[in-house]
Amino acid sequence: MPTVWKRITFSVASVLCIGSVGLLVVALATERWATGRILCKTGVEIVNASSPELDQFIGHIYYGLFQGGKTKKCGLGDRRSKIYIFPKLVKTLNSGLHMLVILFLLVAMGFALVSLSFCIYNARKVPYQSIKGHKGLYLWNVFAALFGTLGVLCFLAAMRHHRLTERVANHKESFFRLTVLDDRLDWSFWLSVASVATHVAVCGVVAMSRIKLPKAQNKKPEQPSNCNARKGLVLGVYEKEGENDSFDLTTAARSLDDSLSGKLSELLKISGPALKKGKNRIFYGLHEDFPCVAVVGLGKKNAGVCGSENWDTCKENIRAALSAGCRLLQDLEVSHVEVDACGDAQSAAEGAVLGLFYYDQLKTKKKTKVTTQLHGSDDMAGWEKGILYGEGQNLARLLMEAPANYITPTVFADTIEEKLAPYSERVTVYKRSQDWIEAQQMGAFLSVSKGSEEPPVFLEVHYNGSPDKNQSPLLFVGKGITFDTGGISLKPPSGMDAMRADMGGAATVCAAVVTAAALNLPINIIGLAPLCENMPSGKATKPGDVVTAKNGKTIQVDNTDAEGRLVLADALCYAHTFSPKAIVNAATLTGAMDVALGSAATGVFTNSDWLWEQLHQASVVTGDRVWRMPLFQHYTRQVTDSQLADLNNIGKYSRSGGACTAAAFLREFVTAPHWAHLDIAGVMGNQDEVPYLRKGMSGRPTRTLVEFAAGLAAQGNNTLVDDLEASFEACFASLVSQDYVNGTDQEEIRTGVDQCIQKFLDVARQTECFFLQKRLQLSVQKPEQVVKEDVSELRNELQRKELLVQKHQSKLHHWQQVLEDVSVQHRKPTDLPPPGPLAFLEQASASLPPAPLKPN
Repeated sequence: MPTVWKRITFSVASVLCIGSVGLLVVALATERWATGRILCKTGVEIVNASSPELDQFIGHIYYGLFQGGKTKKCGLGDRRSKIYIFPKLVKTLNSGLHMLVILFLLVAMGFALVSLSFCIYNARKVPYQSIKGHKGLYLWNVFAALFGTLGVLCFLAAMRHHRLTERVANHKESFFRLTVLDDRLDWSFWLSVASVATHVAVCGVVAMSRIKLPKAQNKKPEQPSNCNARKGLVLGVYEKEGENDSFDLTTAARSLDDSLSGKLSELLKISGPALKKGKNRIFYGLHEDFPCVAVVGLGKKNAGVCGSENWDTCKENIRAALSAGCRLLQDLEVSHVEVDACGDAQSAAEGAVLGLFYYDQLKTKKKTKVTTQLHGSDDMAGWEKGILYGEGQNLARLLMEAPANYITPTVFADTIEEKLAPYSERVTVYKRSQDWIEAQQMGAFLSVSKGSEEPPVFLEVHYNGSPDKNQSPLLFVGKGITFDTGGISLKPPSGMDAMRADMGGAATVCAAVVTAAALNLPINIIGLAPLCENMPSGKATKPGDVVTAKNGKTIQVDNTDAEGRLVLADALCYAHTFSPKAIVNAATLTGAMDVALGSAATGVFTNSDWLWEQLHQASVVTGDRVWRMPLFQHYTRQVTDSQLADLNNIGKYSRSGGACTAAAFLREFVTAPHWAHLDIAGVMGNQDEVPYLRKGMSGRPTRTLVEFAAGLAAQGNNTLVDDLEASFEACFASLVSQDYVNGTDQEEIRTGVDQCIQKFLDVARQTECFFLQKRLQLSVQKPEQVVKEDVSELRNELQRKELLVQKHQSKLHHWQQVLEDVSVQHRKPTDLPPPGPLAFLEQASASLPPAPLKPN
């Protein structure tokens, strides 16, 4: 309870606030804001009155904000009349200024009442450093004093500069003209000034109270009886291995259960069968701080990566379970939820953020906004990372879900610029106009946009996160058709509304750049998004038209509904001007991809095994899967067989392999060694396939792109050959260990050797260096099989990898020297025991000359 001194000070403040309100009420209601003397000028002129006779023509006037009165003397006695400002007199005054005086004083009175309520509140209860504490009192009183001062100043301006007294005096005077001899401010005006001073005094009283106020977050709010204003808690349980009706609590759940003397476990047992994956239960009144506790099933505890599913099952189970629990509490209008990390704070945060998203921006009735917080874990870094991953995908969902009349090309670009504004030190945004697009000779892009009244925009975003400003950037390109009717090749009306999300490629890549900036990834990224609408009109491209792309290739447009590849063609040509490390483009390109893979995975077409591995590894982590599709020359021949131009925008056999021919078309505009095309048409929307996403646009694969960029950032500037070299040296450093060569302590170091070899094999597989894989496998598993022919095979493979040799000659020479050193180290000394299992290296290496290396 408040102390006596605090009661006194805040009671005094309350009295002052009451006085302020009373002063304003009296000031507004009374008629003595100004008084003055008025001369009947017309009467004086008629009788030609001299100075002693003027007193017979001098009257008096007084008025307030709503009414007043005057006494007029015209030589024939006093004539008293009442003055009413409203409704007619105000029209002859400066009505705007007069209304402002009244408005400002009413607002000041409102803030005075708010200040009064908070003074009473803090006089009775413990104050806090929040809007309800002394800071709030300062705020409300400053506002009240400010608006009171504005009202006073406006009245002074009307009186002194707009001849307010003379206008009031001459109202309804058709014959006599009255002039003001003098006027002055009266006591009603000074009451309003006193009200302002009262609020200044309140601030002084609060400052003089000298009360130490605790932090607001330390306060335990009073808990109402209902669940709405309380916190909720989501906990997880695992299925117990080998026992159908049993479960394992997570660390956080076990901690809560212990604090409740096993009550949670007891309730789980008696409330039904053990929770399986995807199932949940809710308990009320279980804990004082958490009246609503949702318990969700996480499946098996050590699920791990599933090769057949191509994802980390444990992470996916956490996302799905916690999203379901959060949504369950959201439906109960719980506004704050604490979430069990379940051993993976990042996945828990992703599940919570993704599961709670709901597009209701245009609805009058909205879902409860839920704030989330980590519970029972100190992995705040993982939690915050998961929050950013989830918010990134939600940004893409927001852009894709919004109606096309709300997200035009210009609005899309402005939205991304706004989202990147907090990172302006590392981010540069260029919104290229149609004139710039024409100057770049992007004829394919312009051919799509010219059917619409909305101007095209080429959005270019540069994120410079690497400390090395000269680092080659990772380049993202996204198809940005903000609405796709199909153009002259009009789509059927059924389902056309979903084409508002045909800019899903641009949405995902831009959201990925925003997330990378939020994560402060040490990598340079450039995002490109050609934005326009594909509409039919008299100016629209017609089937059979031929357009010229930025690289000079001509394209016969036989189907205007195959427009995505046209805008991407020019964007890919432009992308090469930045000498990127890799190019990844995303597009809702073909319905054929939806037919091929459905919503299970994003189709990936790539010319780089290394890039595929990076994307695939990222997708395993995020659970947003990718699947590699063929990019055969078979498909290229179908798009290069055109009657009128170099290329045709649809395949020769339009109903066959549509997704593959579209990718083959894009490859005609790519010269970079590492390029991947992501066809996201199948994963554009979600019905119930992804359990932690509500029905609607999915925003996939934003998190996979972010994880991919984070993986590259972690690798730094190392090339794959650098990784090969490091892995190679690590493997052979272990293999030539003297203890291992002599056959002693092999079991102790075998684990470390196997780990080194596995790391090398993973990297080697990405660059197709199968000869090195084979060499290492045989060296450990069957050393007697490594013979002279194996070393010869190594030489032949080096010759075959001509490009690799030219680029990394010094590294390969170093590896060859390592092999020779191994041979020297394994020569059998005269005083050593019989040769170990690798003694064959000396014989094999000594009998062959070094592998030839071609000069640069």
